Amino acid sequence: MLKIYLLHQMEHFQQVKLLKKMKRLEEMTYALVEVVKNIKTVVEDNLGGLNVKVTRV
Repeated sequence: MLKIYLLHQMEHFQQVKLLKKMKRLEEMTYALVEVVKNIKTVVEDNLGGLNVKVTRV
C-alpha cells in the first residue's frame, strides 16, 4: 500500500515539474515576442523616412 502511495506521489511530482517547465517556457516565449516587437518598432522608426517594405515573419 505504501509503495502504491509513493508511486502516485512521484507521478504527481513529475506532473507538477512538467507544468512548471511549460509555464516557464510560455513566459520565455512571451518575453521573446515582446523583444521582437520592440526590434520591429525600432527598425520601422529608423526606416520611416525611406521607402522600405518591412517583411513580416
